[in-house]
Amino acid sequence: MKTNFLIIMFGMLLMMSFISASSYDEAKIDNPIYYSFTSNNATQCNLTTGNTPSGIVEINQEATRNGQTFNVTVNESYVGDIGVSCFNIVCSDGSEIETGSFCKDVTTTGFMNSVGYYFLILILSLGLILVGIGLRDAIITILGSIGLYFLGLYILRFGIVGIMDPVYTWATAIIVLGLAFYVSVKSAYELITG
Repeated sequence: MKTNFLIIMFGMLLMMSFISASSYDEAKIDNPIYYSFTSNNATQCNLTTGNTPSGIVEINQEATRNGQTFNVTVNESYVGDIGVSCFNIVCSDGSEIETGSFCKDVTTTGFMNSVGYYFLILILSLGLILVGIGLRDAIITILGSIGLYFLGLYILRFGIVGIMDPVYTWATAIIVLGLAFYVSVKSAYELITG
């Protein structure tokens, strides 16, 4: 029994290593993006366009200047799609024009997306449920189903990493919530009736 427990714990630690890393900073969907940059010679900078997952959008917004630092705020209406969005900047000193860009990885939470998080919660929840069933302990099984409730609600609210289809995401969340409901009600019934 102890060997199986150690194997399960090692497997969960191994799953944690599958966290995906993005080469861009993260931004939360439907929230403004604040970006600062410096230019030694520029007198004016404009945020011209954005290349979002749904296509190219015209922005044409002037950056505010504070000394050699320029600040720009990308309106939340341009941060409405999950995926990498790049924004183009054009700076001028009156005679020369320089261009640049910055990119953000737009996620549902504003943090690095990780499929490992979903698997970790699922494995811990199912592990508790199986331990509860094996020990014939309804309380442990109900605690495992609470983890499934959490996972289902999390998927319902934030979606599944890398899947943009809301129908698939909602269907998965409803299935997980239904499984959690069945396990918790069945365990509670067995606890009450003995």
